[in-house]
Amino acid sequence: MYRSILVPLDGSSFGEHALPLAAGIARRAGAKLSLVHVHNRDVESELPTLTPYQFEGLNARALEVRTAEEEGDYLAEIGRRLCARSPLALATTMLGGTVPAALERHVLESDGDLLVMTTHGRGPLGRLLAGSIADALVRHAGKPVLLVRPVEGEPATLEADPIVERILVGLDGSSLAEQILPHAADLARLLSARIELLSVVTPAMVAGGAFGLQPGSGPGATIEAAQGYLKRIAATLGPEITVETFASAAGDPATAICAAAGLRGAGLVALATHGRSGLNRLVAGSVAEKIIRSSFLPVLLVRPALAH
Repeated sequence: MYRSILVPLDGSSFGEHALPLAAGIARRAGAKLSLVHVHNRDVESELPTLTPYQFEGLNARALEVRTAEEEGDYLAEIGRRLCARSPLALATTMLGGTVPAALERHVLESDGDLLVMTTHGRGPLGRLLAGSIADALVRHAGKPVLLVRPVEGEPATLEADPIVERILVGLDGSSLAEQILPHAADLARLLSARIELLSVVTPAMVAGGAFGLQPGSGPGATIEAAQGYLKRIAATLGPEITVETFASAAGDPATAICAAAGLRGAGLVALATHGRSGLNRLVAGSVAEKIIRSSFLPVLLVRPALAH
């Protein structure tokens, strides 16, 4: 179960969209919520273009000091807003350096066991997908990353926790993909959600003899085998979690997962970033990135320990 949850913030309303879900998980788990901001020391060239009158006449050093103070005040204010509704164990941390390196170092050195962040923001953090910041964190931090895609033009609502009733878990029959299961189960218990296990059977899986079938078995046999596999997996999750299973031959895994999430009312999608059917790349056209771009659902990503 989670003890400490990290949320990187960049000072934008986009970044704050990670807070409601992170705070809700922290409250239910009794975990500490750690708000982290990376102070960019190269403020002379960037911030005056954003707020030219506020910083007019200041030299670079004075500008950096004022900016750091305001960023610290911003974290404190976010903390006050989060705790106003109900008590919450909270910590705020200011980091220095470049965003990817500073965040990665902090995640590795901290006691955080879940990272919650948005897929859009301002500045370096805003280039999450293009810059592969989340990719680096998933690859090297060894901890689950929960990505939240903000809705443009809508402010984050800190007064209420999001309701997640169903968690859709994508599996492809591999032991690597199955490493998402403990994390999905933890969230299901905390959020009182049911788990939907989905396997999208692709032609490659049929040709490769997935789910223990002989190579070349027909699609119908593979669907039946996939459903049997999912039922076996469901039995391992424990009686306290309600689990439903279904296999699909809808073609493209990302499209099928998004469609299934919509049809079944999922509030969150969970995937491992390495697996048999194309889950081995977080960016550059992967299943995970397609889901993040195509759906507004939060996506929980885990890099399996044995993946290379």
